Amino acid sequence: MLLAVVGLTLGAAPDSAVAQSEDGGYFSDDDGSVHELALEALEERGVLAGIECGERLICPGRPLKRWEMAVWLVRVLDDADPAPLDVSRFTDVDAERWWAPFVERLHGLRVTFGCSTEPALFCPDGEVTRAQMATFLKRAFGLEVAPSAGFSDVSSGPHASNINALAAAGITGGCSRDPLEYCPHQLVTRAQMATFLARALGLVELPAAVRFTAIDAGYGHSCGLRADRTVACWGDNRSGQSNAPEGEFLTVSAGGSQSCAIRTDHSVSCWGSGHDGSTGALDGLFQAVSAGYGPVCGLRTDGTVACLGGSSNVSAASDGQFKAVASGLFFSCAAPVDRAVTCWPSRDTGENDVPDEPLVSLSAGSSHVCGLRSDSTIACWGNNFDGQTDAPGGRFRAVSAGGEHTCGLREDRTIACWGNGHSGRIEAPRGEFETVAAGGTHTCGLRANGIVLCWGETADDRSRPPSGQFAEVSAGRFHTCGLLATMTIECWGQGEGGRTHPPAGEFTAVDAGSNQTCGLRTDSALVCWGESSVVGPRAPEGHFDAVSVGGSSSCGLRTD
Repeated sequence: MLLAVVGLTLGAAPDSAVAQSEDGGYFSDDDGSVHELALEALEERGVLAGIECGERLICPGRPLKRWEMAVWLVRVLDDADPAPLDVSRFTDVDAERWWAPFVERLHGLRVTFGCSTEPALFCPDGEVTRAQMATFLKRAFGLEVAPSAGFSDVSSGPHASNINALAAAGITGGCSRDPLEYCPHQLVTRAQMATFLARALGLVELPAAVRFTAIDAGYGHSCGLRADRTVACWGDNRSGQSNAPEGEFLTVSAGGSQSCAIRTDHSVSCWGSGHDGSTGALDGLFQAVSAGYGPVCGLRTDGTVACLGGSSNVSAASDGQFKAVASGLFFSCAAPVDRAVTCWPSRDTGENDVPDEPLVSLSAGSSHVCGLRSDSTIACWGNNFDGQTDAPGGRFRAVSAGGEHTCGLREDRTIACWGNGHSGRIEAPRGEFETVAAGGTHTCGLRANGIVLCWGETADDRSRPPSGQFAEVSAGRFHTCGLLATMTIECWGQGEGGRTHPPAGEFTAVDAGSNQTCGLRTDSALVCWGESSVVGPRAPEGHFDAVSVGGSSSCGLRTD
């Protein structure tokens, strides 16, 4: 399953883009800074004690050192300072330095293994890059693996999956919006680190330009409504369906090759195939709109329905008032206030076989429809070739019908999906969500922190890790391997040639290539596995600090 983070991927504000506070606080050199609120929050908790660079000075633009990172993280994780240290495991850490116990404790928490294993070094005065910071935070907070956040400068390497996990958790929005970049090699400043930590602790939230409040998934694209009421779309844009217009909106709907949204004045704007983004796509004032795979239908504020495009004849929905409307592939449905759902035009794919009961909400897929009953259970009808109408029992908060699959948000805010499972579109990630949107071949979910996660499309087993807490993940061409917190290795994906069968023992690093994998043992020895034609009968002898595996060769950096 390919899990993409699009809440931050599209419209992601840089980490320094929006001011958090304009009031002066404890530190005099952060007033008006975008990071002031985070710095002050950490200072109040005692996290920054001893880190000041002068009286009421924090030097927010100074690059963070590794020993400072240790102090901050240990205080956050343990809510206390560690006991004094007699002897340090790291040869370059003087046990008498006041911060030495923090470094030792950070190793005990398995957040760091140092910068070298033989000799054991921590490099305390080394400055932390944004990539390294992501790995520290991923380990410290046990963040879930979340491949491909969409950063153009993050594609591979030992920190890539940790950067993506950081984005999925809503801790970072990157360093640039256009192009979307993370700047992994830049040094992280004290101020930036304060904001990262404060977000991880829930002390500050992402700016409105980053957070989403609503989402919808079309056939090959998705759209979201941000907290600042602007719309962002991503994915297939061959008809311009992802080119959202400027302005403020109340809701958004993604269809086949078109998208529509309701502006704050309750007019409808559509863009994509046959639309130019101007207002007045539908006549009147609207409270809801549904952009289907052909038709577009809207529910006016007076409860009447209006449609345009394919199957726009609304004679079946001309009488009475309605509370919901949904458009699918060349058909539309509406839910009256006091009677059963009506769908039009008449087709032989089952959309007209509506249940004889009122429904409170509707969602139309390519050739099936689902809705919520008043008791919060799900009713589905129409094409069931892939089981997309076989809704599970239980109570749900929302339901969304996709191309050939359906997803629902349960009462406990977890997501359940059923139907066509190709490309992992029904493999919902764990955790709680605010809403779910099923598209043509993908699905998106909205987290409470305003971050959107999407899955499906071009996924396969190589991006579906097993359960467990990983300290490091490396993705090869056909498989993936991870270094667990227990310092053992686990691999998954295509296992031809033994590439997913790591040896037993403890490791400090792992790197996966096309057909082979190599790991660095705790004694600095190198071991490789996979196709013998590539890796040879055994890895070279000696002690190594690092290893890199490519398509047809592997290289190691010796300790000398």
